[in-house]
Amino acid sequence: MKVLEYAIQDRLAARAALALAALFIYAVAVKIREPVQFADTIYGFTIRPAFLNLFALSLPVFEIACGLLLVEPQTRRIGALGVAPISVVNFAALVRGLTLDCGCFGNEAPSRGLMWLKSGLMRG
Repeated sequence: MKVLEYAIQDRLAARAALALAALFIYAVAVKIREPVQFADTIYGFTIRPAFLNLFALSLPVFEIACGLLLVEPQTRRIGALGVAPISVVNFAALVRGLTLDCGCFGNEAPSRGLMWLKSGLMRG
């Protein structure tokens, strides 16, 4: 009986990891298509101008790496460790009442409900 429970848990974990990986990879595709818009969006997070371009260029690379690591079972935990800080930062912003657009899904008007939904999806 325990073997069946573990098999079901493994399948659910694999599906959740694949969904999270797809979410991150899609978000990266949007950021790469509109890099100037993404840089403008993250400027709202009061990142120092000296680091803005570096952050705007490196975050999509980091996110695609995390997404790809989530796909393979042997590297899934490493990918989850990469995704965790991003999720914590987004969740902390929501708890503080910030409604900034993260730039993850294009240039849309930020809304608190939409941000809670995205945070829930990102946490898996």
